[in-house]
Amino acid sequence: MKKLLILAMILALALVVATACGDDDDNGNGNGNDNQPTDNQLPSDNQPLVEPDVPDVPDVPDVPAAIPGYNWGFVRDGGGGSGFDIIIGAGRDVWPFADAQPEAEDGSHPGGRLFDPVPGATYRISYDVQSDGDGGASGWRVRWMLPGYGYPSYTAGDTEIVNAYEVAPDQVATVIPAHFNQGFTPGGRYTLVVEITLDGDQNYNELIGNITLRGTAGSSEWFARGVTVERLVDGPGSAVAEEILVWTHPTRG
Repeated sequence: MKKLLILAMILALALVVATACGDDDDNGNGNGNDNQPTDNQLPSDNQPLVEPDVPDVPDVPDVPAAIPGYNWGFVRDGGGGSGFDIIIGAGRDVWPFADAQPEAEDGSHPGGRLFDPVPGATYRISYDVQSDGDGGASGWRVRWMLPGYGYPSYTAGDTEIVNAYEVAPDQVATVIPAHFNQGFTPGGRYTLVVEITLDGDQNYNELIGNITLRGTAGSSEWFARGVTVERLVDGPGSAVAEEILVWTHPTRG
């Protein structure tokens, strides 16, 4: 009888232990909360880390810094006209008898001159241009202009002989005004070169002043690629003594 009583007590104890273990939900600590992650737990190797959302930052093209004494603007870039202006004059009362470029009121341009012109020195200007398709410019003029801002007005001496000196694409002009209009094809790309010796004996409103490049008959149907301005050692065709400006279009160079 005692043996049966002892055996019954052992079975009852085993049942109590088994029931207690089952209440732990196999979580090992008996509080039923082990399936809840704590602050110190890290994701398992099978759970990828979630990266925070980073907003896309749009690419902003670099805006070239303004160059004292140098203007450029093109219809295809939203400008009112197409042309290059090289400002070398300091006023209308002293050689070279042209207006210096004023500083822009909005601070977008510093004004001034591209270089201080030397009487008797020769300067080479190389324009890299391209006509805009079938309806594009069929020629360009390099001219003397008076003001250094806005649409140009030309000297009387320039206007008198504006079409007298015609130039082909493979030729170098040695006078201004020069009309590059020989053998050009609409849509073609060309390098127009002028090697001009500045005449210190010219007077106001004659063949001296600021220098501009414009399309024939005022055409704005052309693109700019770049401009180079150099001072030569000794007259047209000589070596380069000084590099004054190397400019390329920010998107079409």
